[in-house]
Amino acid sequence: MNTERFRHEAAAMKNKIFVLSGLDGRKNALKSAEVFDPVANTWNFIASVNHPRRDFGVGVIQDMLFVFGGGGANSIECYDSNSDEWSIVGSLGMRWNTFRCVLCPLFQI
Repeated sequence: MNTERFRHEAAAMKNKIFVLSGLDGRKNALKSAEVFDPVANTWNFIASVNHPRRDFGVGVIQDMLFVFGGGGANSIECYDSNSDEWSIVGSLGMRWNTFRCVLCPLFQI
């Protein structure tokens, strides 16, 4: 990775690994995000999230990553891998952190 981080989240999408937010070595919340391409063996930055966060939930639906809450944020953000853009798509109403997300294949968007 290009940035030291912990308490971040990772997700697999499009045969790549996306590593998102977390804390740096000084415990500052990060907005940065990176992608690992195992074929090229390279790490590259992608667009940064709108709100820095740690201990949050992440889920993948099709070509989109969704991040939910976490320490420092109550927002729901969506990353579109085709446009390399994050957008805020909702709010949890309160701050939730240290939780996990799962994909339920019963529903389609």
